[in-house]
Amino acid sequence: MSTQPVTSGRRSVQEFMLRAFAAWETLNVENLPPFFRMAPQDRFFHLYSTNYHKWDSYKSHCEQFMNEHSSLNIRVTDTRIYAEAELVYSAFCYEMEESLKNGKRSTREGRYTGVLLPSGDSWLIVHEQWSLPVRAAGWENY
Repeated sequence: MSTQPVTSGRRSVQEFMLRAFAAWETLNVENLPPFFRMAPQDRFFHLYSTNYHKWDSYKSHCEQFMNEHSSLNIRVTDTRIYAEAELVYSAFCYEMEESLKNGKRSTREGRYTGVLLPSGDSWLIVHEQWSLPVRAAGWENY
């Protein structure tokens, strides 16, 4: 396995994922589909969510999340990318600055985990999970 950015003739995974995060920042759910494979076996998890077995359900949840926001900024603080054959596992730590439409503002840290497969000269996400540290979820004594 390699901890170096994976390029092998395709756009680097890191570049691809930064574009995917930028799509989230637009707060337009229609900007997300080009980054996902959406096959029946794919799984997606978002902050505070359950396991989404279908793309349409996940997209609906993402739209609800985006509709609650007036702005969203995702700053990557650490990147780890591993490859085995065609499969890529990526882990990104991030700081997210968000402004909600109700006036609340917050900054939180978290981790994004993604599994990608090649598609043409790029990649598609087949699994993703956004998560927060245990302390950020209110479990201070865990």
